[in-house]
Amino acid sequence: MKGLIKNLLVGALLTSCANLVSAENISGATLEWPPFTGEKLQNQGVMVDIVKQAFKTSGHDLVVSIVPWDRAMADTKSRQTDVMIGLWYSDKRAKDYLFSKPFLYNRIVFIKRSDDSFEFNGLEGLKGKKVGVVRNYSYNDAFKATTNFKKPETSNLQSNLKKLAAGRIDLTLEDEIVARYILNEELKQLNNKITLTANALDEKSVHIAISRNNPNAAALIAAFDKGIDVLKANGNYEKIINSHGLN
Repeated sequence: MKGLIKNLLVGALLTSCANLVSAENISGATLEWPPFTGEKLQNQGVMVDIVKQAFKTSGHDLVVSIVPWDRAMADTKSRQTDVMIGLWYSDKRAKDYLFSKPFLYNRIVFIKRSDDSFEFNGLEGLKGKKVGVVRNYSYNDAFKATTNFKKPETSNLQSNLKKLAAGRIDLTLEDEIVARYILNEELKQLNNKITLTANALDEKSVHIAISRNNPNAAALIAAFDKGIDVLKANGNYEKIINSHGLN
């Protein structure tokens, strides 16, 4: 009996060591996009927190860099970074990246000046307007294909909000939680000049993505998807959401 117990203990120790050996450090990248992601946020924001915890369930430790959006995408595509966090799916992107299942959703609304009576009731209502967009964002196909309004580009929402307040564009658009956060925390001086539409253009699913050229892409995506299922089953997914005040 003692020999059996000893063998079981040795086996458990070896299994534990094997798990430690199989644990892998992986790199991730995303943009500064508060309150979802950001260097100054708790655990770099709720998106990063969820992704880190999902990978941890399979023994992967994720280290995330907050960098400009274009760089995050380029570094992931070239495999300098393993995981891109916070991508909206598009068929074009899917040619280069393998996507996870959704782990959050964004509700995309239009942003307007407070004295503007505009309400979004269809793309035909944008005729003749200047709608500020962010470069390389994956807006829905119908929006991108419509040509009866102009779509001047900038690198971030903050620039578009300043242009909107100055009357250089008529509208811009963004996730409503992000827009309210920026107006309440970063651009308070514009808060009474700008408001959001009640109706949304779209609801976008949020994913992680890994370059199709990464030989570990399928395994890492599978590990992440399984990790999300674990977090939801044990209640930790909801706890993470609540801990960031986004419930």
